[in-house]
Formats: sequence, structure tokens, C-alpha cells
Amino acid sequence: MAVPAYPQMTFLPQVPKPKPPEPVRHVMPNPDDDGREEKYVSGNWKSRILLALQSGLPNEADWAFNKLIKLSFSHNFYQGIVPGILDALLDHASPFFDSLTLHISKSDFETLPKKPQYESNPDPIVSPITEISLFNTKKSGESLERALQVLHILRNMSFVPENASEFAGDYRLLHFLAKGMAVPGATFYVEVKHYVLEIFENIAGYYLIRTPKDFYLACLKRLLGGRDRAVVLSCVRSLTKLGGVEANADVLGKGVDDELVRRMLQLLLVPDEGI
Repeated sequence: MAVPAYPQMTFLPQVPKPKPPEPVRHVMPNPDDDGREEKYVSGNWKSRILLALQSGLPNEADWAFNKLIKLSFSHNFYQGIVPGILDALLDHASPFFDSLTLHISKSDFETLPKKPQYESNPDPIVSPITEISLFNTKKSGESLERALQVLHILRNMSFVPENASEFAGDYRLLHFLAKGMAVPGATFYVEVKHYVLEIFENIAGYYLIRTPKDFYLACLKRLLGGRDRAVVLSCVRSLTKLGGVEANADVLGKGVDDELVRRMLQLLLVPDEGI
């Protein structure tokens, strides 16, 4: 019996299927790059800025502040993009604010330099708070300029709700804001006061008042009686935002301040669109 013939079969080796390509990890572009590759970023612009702030080198810090002033102007610059940026900025403002003391009494409060006497401190960080004179040293000028740069950046960042919420819970920042609010109006440091009020205005909607005797509430009430239009407007907006928080409304409702109500009624009679 003839055996049926089968076609000769050739077994080809199994070629493994190629692995699918890994997903492309998109690197967040540098917002200050304008679409051009900059040499200084070299992969991670966020670390570059943070390290420059922490380096202690004046030229590196100047570079970082120039970049941050531009970056913070963006409407979506969240502080979480550069972890640790808030602490690094506050470290640069510390020499100025740590040289100020917040004096609080039962009826008043005021921020003054710790060492106003030049005999005991020939090269102070903070100049006499009510003077512009030859006693304004180079160190005091640099300290003030750096503090203003920090406040300018934080002011820009505070317009982002996520940043404002974080700022409202940062104790060190709130402590600096308290000192800035209590700076006397007609002083060499009035610009610090205006920046501080703008920052607090933006975070007021996230700040919780613990007691009717809250310092910031008392400070806003006192500043409301001043003659500086910008300060008065900022105080009105801050009080409005504070009252818009449900938890704050309960605290404010426990004791209505007759003087505050009287001042608000006076402002209603002022022919000013802003007010």
C-alpha cells in the first residue's frame, strides 16, 4: 500500500513581537522660554530656579528673582510647580522682617525696628522707619529691595486660588503680613504695607477668623479709618471676602462692631466708584 506523500513543512523560528513603545513623557515647558530652548534650563528649569534661590550667591539669586517676577505674572503659576518655592522666598525676606518688631498693646499696635539706635548697631539691616537720610545704609537698602521683590512675586502668585489657599495657612507668611500691616502709614516702608494688604486681600477668602479679637480683623478695622484711598479700598475688599466665608460670618455675627458699621456708612456717602 502506497504511503501518501505530504508536502515538506518548514518550521520558522518564532520571532518575538516587538514591545509597544513607552508613552512619551511630556516635560513641562519653561513658561519663560517663549518656545526657544534656553541653555540654562538643561532639562529641569524648576530645580535650576530653586537651587539659585538657595545658593546664597547674590548673582544667582538676582537671576532667579528676575525669572520669578516674569513667571509669577502668569495666571496659572502654581507654587506646587516648584516645590519649596514659598519657603525659599520667605527665607530671602526674613532679614528684613526679622529686624522688625510688632508691638501690641490693648489699644494699639505698631511695627518698629528692633534696634533703632545706631550707636549700638552701626550697620543695621533696617533703617529708621520714619526717616530717609544718610543713615539708610547699603545693607538696609538691599534688604528692603529684596523684601519688596519677594512681596511682588507673592502678590502675583496670590491671584491663583490654589496659591491663595496655601498662603492662608502658612504661619511664617502670616507673621510677615502682620508686621507689614502694622507699619505706620507715613513711613519709608509704605510700599511694603501696600504689597502686604494686596496679598491679604487675595487670601482673605480662605482665611478663618478664630475669634472676634483676631489681629488681622482689628488691623483692618483701624486702617479703614485712614485717609489713604488705596489702603481703605483694600481693607473694604478684604473685610468683604472675610465676611463671605461661612465660618467667619458666624464669628463676626457674635459681636457687631458699632464703630466699623459707622465707618462703613460714612464710606457709602463718599462719591467714589471704587468704594
